[in-house]
Amino acid sequence: MRTNRDEQDILAKWRTNSSELLIKENIFIALDLIQSVLSGDRNHALTVMKTPDAKVEKRLIAALKVIHNVETSLKNLFFAHTFIATSFFDSPWEDFVVKDLGVLLSVQWLQKIKSGAMWQININTVQEIEKACNSSEAGKKKIGHILLAAYSVVPTMVDPGTLQKFRTWAESKQKQGPAARKNPTAQRLIKTMAKPPHLTDEDIEALNRSIKEGRIPVKFDSPFESDEPEDNE
Repeated sequence: MRTNRDEQDILAKWRTNSSELLIKENIFIALDLIQSVLSGDRNHALTVMKTPDAKVEKRLIAALKVIHNVETSLKNLFFAHTFIATSFFDSPWEDFVVKDLGVLLSVQWLQKIKSGAMWQININTVQEIEKACNSSEAGKKKIGHILLAAYSVVPTMVDPGTLQKFRTWAESKQKQGPAARKNPTAQRLIKTMAKPPHLTDEDIEALNRSIKEGRIPVKFDSPFESDEPEDNE
């Protein structure tokens, strides 16, 4: 497990490697923000995550700290996952995080099940969460199913709009990778070449006769004057 010392080392490397970049000031501001949250304890991160007036970026960093703490309660894990998902989805960053976020949610809810944190929860409900986590679905669809299943066991209030988002995600179609576009002209040529010829034997014989009748005799006369000396007799 990554320790606080590991996190500080990573931030220090970012500062060093960014020192010559033109955007170093922007990077340093971001690193300061990250460090201010990571250097605090779990309770500080929970407070920041649940503070509506705090910067979204700061709340996201706090939420990431919360979900990676093994002592985080089911309620706070659900809150953090919900906040992270709703912050990134329908934003320019969605495509960059949605797949990995689905994997992360699956791993962390399965860990809660294995750790015994849900021992008081109805076994059917736990199985629903397990089913959503282990499904072959990915991205938004998987996240929607996991959060809908987890919502039924978490003693917290979720506004109707957010709950509807979960349902919309669960019903969404999984994004496919961009299909290779085929050249339409090339496809028509291939299709034509695959068809059998429409000429009969008579057609072919008539074509051969026409070629023979229209053939021009080949002459080998040189366009240049002969090199032989002329006879002056």
